[in-house]
Amino acid sequence: MPWFLYSFFAAILTSGAGLLEKKILIKEHAMGFAVLLAVINAIFVLPIIFFLNLTNLSLIPMLIIFGESVIGAFAFLLMSKAIRHMEIGEVSSLRMLGPGLTAFLAFIFLGEDLNQFQIGGLLLIMVGLFVLETRGNSLNLKFSKYTFFIFIAIFIYAITALIGRVILSRYLIDPLTYIFFVHI
Repeated sequence: MPWFLYSFFAAILTSGAGLLEKKILIKEHAMGFAVLLAVINAIFVLPIIFFLNLTNLSLIPMLIIFGESVIGAFAFLLMSKAIRHMEIGEVSSLRMLGPGLTAFLAFIFLGEDLNQFQIGGLLLIMVGLFVLETRGNSLNLKFSKYTFFIFIAIFIYAITALIGRVILSRYLIDPLTYIFFVHI
């Protein structure tokens, strides 16, 4: 299957998940939703226990994974609060900054390469966000504490992505083992 079909289906599933999350958060509080989703994720990753490779696992990577999962959970809670109290379209457009910030921070802190197409993609994200958030001659972005929550969550998600990259590459942790412990 061509790569763009994977991207297309991922976009459809992500949109559906965002709409479902908004619908649930209209009635439920963000903390209850976050806890329930964490429990469901833990149940789904439990079968991975039979495939764990614990050879490279030691105390330091386990502590890092624990810290990463705690701050990731905090970011999820902030994003859920924002989704509950803001329009889903505005939240979705601001979330577009996440991959760009992650790539930029990986370039700065991990020495990852960004080729001209990736830099062009980052610029397209910025232009797209600008187009979505401008109406006429003015910027339509409403700054509130929930907008601030989104920016903090995006930054934390970028940091956790970098931590995950370090865990997988420098500590040579098996990806399934990493996924299991992050979700548990």
